Parts: sequence; structure tokens; C-alpha cells
Amino acid sequence: MTKDKNDHLTTDMLQRPRGRPRTGAKSGAERQRAYRKKARAEDMASLSVMVSVEARVSLDALARYHGCSLAEVLEPLLIAEKDRIVQEIYATGSPEEQEAAIARLFGLK
Repeated sequence: MTKDKNDHLTTDMLQRPRGRPRTGAKSGAERQRAYRKKARAEDMASLSVMVSVEARVSLDALARYHGCSLAEVLEPLLIAEKDRIVQEIYATGSPEEQEAAIARLFGLK
């Protein structure tokens, strides 16, 4: 049984809450949680650093030149330098010295 639309004297059985109806939209915290969860699932990590203006201009120029994102410029450079250092470590010294150097490099000791 529904209420007559012209009946202004009878109150509604279920009072409508004040304000705009809920849309089911996520809060900022929920969106951020989902973003971080997705990034972890894709094996990504956030990096926030302060660099010199010259370094930032250089990074922007490289990204524009190659038509890619800042991350796509940085990732291969960082990984290549890490690989070069690891190769250098394993090219010299005893196995114990190598393991100690690798542990220092990756912050394990």
C-alpha cells in the first residue's frame, strides 16, 4: 500500500534521511587504499624525492624526448646502475667479501 501523492497530512512510514541520497561513492581513504592495493599487486612502489631543479628539468626533457613517463625514464637507469655495481662486486674479491658488499648494497647488514 502506497501513500497518495496528494495526501500531505499522513507521514511517510519510512522517513527519508536529510541531505543528498548516497551514491555509493568511495571516500578518499577508500580510493587511496584501493590504489595502494592495486600498486602492490602490480609490484609497484611509490617514490617521493626532492631533487635539484636541473635534475628535474633533465628528467622532464628525457621523458618528453622519449615520449614516456618519468618512471619509464628512471626505472631502466636505476636498474642498470644497480646491475653494474653488482657485476663489479662479483668481479673482484673473495666470496666472503662479495657477500658482505652485496649485503651492504641492499642494506642487509
